[in-house]
Amino acid sequence: MPHDSSVQSYACVIVLSPEGRIQAISDNPPTGLGADAGALIGEPASRLFSEATLQRINATKTNGAPHPIPLTAGEPVDWNGWQCLPRRRPQGLLLEIEPRSADRSQVFVPELTLRDFNDAIEATTTTQQLLQTVCNRLGTLFGFGRAVVFEVDQEANGFVSTEYNDGSFPLLHGVHYRPEDFADTGHDLYATESVLNVITQPGGPVRMIGDVGGFEDVIRQCIGCRLPHPLIYAFMEELEIKTILSLALYNHGELWGFIFGHAHDTIHLDYQLRTFIHLVGSLTSQALTYRESDQAHRHWLASDHLRARMRENIARATTVVEGLQQADPSLLDVVPNTGGAAILLENQFVTLGATPTAEQVLDLLAWAGKVVDSQAIYTHAHLEAVYPPAANFTDTASGIMLVPLNTRCTDWIAWFRPEFVEEVTYGSLNPEAQPDEGSRFQLTAEVRRGYSLPWTAVDLDAARNLQSYIRDVVMEKYSQLSRVNHQLQMAYEEMQSFSYTVSHDLRAPLRGIDGFAEIFIEDYGAKIDAQGQALIHTIQQNAARMNQYIADILELSRVGRTRLTVENCSVYDLVRTTMEALNADQPAPVEVNLEENMPLIRGDAQLLGVVFHHLLSNAIKYSPSTRPPEITVGFRRSNEFGDGEFFVADKGIGIPPLHQDRVFGMFNRLVTQHDYAGHGVGLAIVRSIIIRHGGQIRIESQVGRGATFLFYTDPHELREIKTN
Repeated sequence: MPHDSSVQSYACVIVLSPEGRIQAISDNPPTGLGADAGALIGEPASRLFSEATLQRINATKTNGAPHPIPLTAGEPVDWNGWQCLPRRRPQGLLLEIEPRSADRSQVFVPELTLRDFNDAIEATTTTQQLLQTVCNRLGTLFGFGRAVVFEVDQEANGFVSTEYNDGSFPLLHGVHYRPEDFADTGHDLYATESVLNVITQPGGPVRMIGDVGGFEDVIRQCIGCRLPHPLIYAFMEELEIKTILSLALYNHGELWGFIFGHAHDTIHLDYQLRTFIHLVGSLTSQALTYRESDQAHRHWLASDHLRARMRENIARATTVVEGLQQADPSLLDVVPNTGGAAILLENQFVTLGATPTAEQVLDLLAWAGKVVDSQAIYTHAHLEAVYPPAANFTDTASGIMLVPLNTRCTDWIAWFRPEFVEEVTYGSLNPEAQPDEGSRFQLTAEVRRGYSLPWTAVDLDAARNLQSYIRDVVMEKYSQLSRVNHQLQMAYEEMQSFSYTVSHDLRAPLRGIDGFAEIFIEDYGAKIDAQGQALIHTIQQNAARMNQYIADILELSRVGRTRLTVENCSVYDLVRTTMEALNADQPAPVEVNLEENMPLIRGDAQLLGVVFHHLLSNAIKYSPSTRPPEITVGFRRSNEFGDGEFFVADKGIGIPPLHQDRVFGMFNRLVTQHDYAGHGVGLAIVRSIIIRHGGQIRIESQVGRGATFLFYTDPHELREIKTN
């Protein structure tokens, strides 16, 4: 699009300052003025208009629609019977001065003709009849030799679906145009004003002289003599077209296409006629919207039983994914003419029908998560144009419809359409063919590849309905889980409070039992025999063991009550600190093999220290007494969890597979107190801490060959570090 402020030369454009002086003017001032455009900058508007005309101009309301003001013989310059279209903005006034159209009063009475148009539109029964009627009437009423409907798809491809032709032009019906032939920037010209009358003039467009002062957008998008996209001029020159009428059509507020009128002669449509055509466009757009909505509603009613069965399948299934995989109806029945579909929901991934590979689909969905709005449904009939890797699987997915199922765009349903190969007649040469200058718009037949059948409004409605239902089901299940989780949380907190209170209160009588037993030995030990003294010592030993049990229970309850301070922790530091404490009670220092380049572990440093304390203490305890313990701490990068897991391994007695889950229970021991000291609480504490960190712990072991405890925390950040 041109960046300078230029206009078509059949009209004159003037910008007035708030003080009423000429601030800018197009470089085509009226003849007989005796001065060029530049000489008028700074002059008062009275140089060009009479006092009566200026009064009417100054009465223009801000941001209101222009009201035509006839320019009479009483003006200071001869405007040749033209009219002035004033537009007021806070920064001043813009005046568009244009000639009046030829008198059509004998064949054109706006009110009656518009009513006649409306009656003709209402009499049509199909969209094709509607568009043909509008083309025929616009062509004959205004003298265009050819009038065509130019539909625009979601990829900005154009297609001539309807044509009126009086025989003076070659036929264009069925011809396709590429996105480059009429770019999106050209569509923007119709965002504010739906009608554009383009006339080729000797010398081409004229530029604005002076400072347009904030009226750039008005000049480019609002006025009748605004410039078209540059390729429109190229199209007119190559095909010897003198005049083009452009009328934008909308469906549900979105650009649907255009009606173009072509003429070999100059046809000037003044503001009054452009307003009439704008109203015709509004009637046509309303009829298009109504017909599409009616068609969608009819299809909706016809497929209601299919939707009901799909919902019933989902409601009866254990999971949403299970319900979506049912064969009657299939997801491929919900959106017809699709060859395959994929579901990614709640960490489950499945495909149905013919699809790209799982890896290709997951990569595609990862890309979609970055570019698709979570509230929208994304469709494309030429996927490789926006996602180049799709060129590798056009046989299954040239077209795609992506339906996000959550706001984070991590859950999806995707439908695929295979490549639809067809021979297409284009109205222009392929840009890659590098056409010679002046020969771009030639009819060429090509085999079009990489495209699927287009996605329709009916397809989108079916997908949108399923999306809404699944979101409702998932949210309902989430609400149920939230309620259950809240109840479990309350029960857990009550259990923790109960454990803490009971354990704390039990310590007082235990201290009394132990204390009285000690007093009894001191005061009466000499008066009782050896068997009696042994019984007293047994009381004291059991009181001590009970006290240790209570201490272990308190430690376990603190795991759930302690507030986590999450940070990146060095495994090397945690192990070294733990071994310093453990070696203080060992007859000889125990060495631990630390693997190099372990990542940091994310979690609460104090609680992670407890984890390593219990795991390393057990590794030492259950190692053979005949040789030094062999203990290794390391990290595995490839495992079932994906992100890796840390481990503590020993060469001790090992744990039988049937008992590997039992050892994490409270007071569960596989050996006797006599053989190995302990109370069976340490691993329960370890598991509680790991679960508190969102992780898991597991065992790999063979009896007599040692045990490996593997665990991870989540979330954590893996960072390479070097050992000293």
